[in-house]
Amino acid sequence: MDVKKYSGVYPAVITPFTAEGEEEVIRLIDYLEEALYVAPVDFTFAVDENLSQLTLTFGSEGRQMVTDGFFAAIQAALVSGQAELDVPTVVLPSAELNGMILAEQAYVAPLVSAPQPDGTLSPTKYGYGIDVETAQSIMDAYVPGEEPCTIPLIYFEPDITEAEPYLFQDLLATVTTNMDGVASRSFNVARAAQFCNNYVLLPTEVFSYIGAIGNPSVSNGYQTSTGYYRGETVEMEGGGVCQVSSSIYYCTVYANLEIVKRAAHAFSTGYIPNGLDATIYYPSLDFKFRNNTDYPIKIVTTCSENPRGQLTVSIYGTKADDSYVTTEINTLSTTPWETKYQPDPEIPVGTTKVKTTPYTGYTVEVYRVVRNGDGSVRTRTYENYSRYAKRDKVILFNPEDAERLGLYPDGTPLPPPEPEPEPEPTDDVLGW
Repeated sequence: MDVKKYSGVYPAVITPFTAEGEEEVIRLIDYLEEALYVAPVDFTFAVDENLSQLTLTFGSEGRQMVTDGFFAAIQAALVSGQAELDVPTVVLPSAELNGMILAEQAYVAPLVSAPQPDGTLSPTKYGYGIDVETAQSIMDAYVPGEEPCTIPLIYFEPDITEAEPYLFQDLLATVTTNMDGVASRSFNVARAAQFCNNYVLLPTEVFSYIGAIGNPSVSNGYQTSTGYYRGETVEMEGGGVCQVSSSIYYCTVYANLEIVKRAAHAFSTGYIPNGLDATIYYPSLDFKFRNNTDYPIKIVTTCSENPRGQLTVSIYGTKADDSYVTTEINTLSTTPWETKYQPDPEIPVGTTKVKTTPYTGYTVEVYRVVRNGDGSVRTRTYENYSRYAKRDKVILFNPEDAERLGLYPDGTPLPPPEPEPEPEPTDDVLGW
């Protein structure tokens, strides 16, 4: 007699059922039970490192030998001379799976910072999970063997209201910049700062400056003032709001936050160090940064009503250690501006008028240096490369004044006058 398995044939035991024979049959049954066992695989899932989606692996059925009565079946087969004997098995189902079950398994609750016994705060974290109906529809449509079965995540924001007494206790960075005295620009600076004041970002959240201040247009409560467009100073809606974005960028660098998007101004600003400014242009050019700390942070702004007042931007959060940030600003090149003259018959004779204010050109690179509390360097990373164009000073003049100003009528300089020739020596000799 043979005992048949799915993947082969096992020789039957011919030994009479003495005590030794019974032991051998029992050993055979134990061997078959182990050889035929296939464990069921329950569904598994993994969340990608960006917390954007869940990848699901479906379960599979298992198999197990039915040992009850198999000893007697072998005995009966021997008596009847049966040559082969099927091994009975049962299916072991994998865990039940549907959208509701997966949603329950995948749910991670948000965490809110709380004081710990060692005096520190626990981190604040978003929770996440999946939508039941979305998950079920994706699972129903999935064909095994194709691309991985992925399901988008949804997020649950932690409610930090009760934790606020413990949060925002540390000043991460601050900067104060001077306004230029133009009332309309100062108004726009103050209005943009108001939208950013007390702005809270949870861990991993991205701040969008345009998202915070909106369209800096007259219809949105801003004023028309001076700004830069294609290298020229022009009247534009919302002129001046970049002073706030620049101040926030400055603080994010010194708070060691992650920069997502930043661009330098066309010209050196004068109110903040080169390489630490951030320009914006609605709606295509934004300034963005991410809260890459474990705790909520808050932007706080104050702005003087006086057009020649000051703007102060600060970022508060929770210090996890005694590290701090310094910067290395390396000026790679400097391009001085020049004075250019442009004829304009409307300018009164005998006078001139400055049409374009000048800017010196620079190229700079900035490094962010994170230092330990004792001043030693922890990390030194490249922050940005910034190029600021030079802009020449343009003076308008009446063409009738060209010669007086040493110019041709088109504004180009006259050649310098020829120097007076020195007198040649003579042969005259002083007589007595």
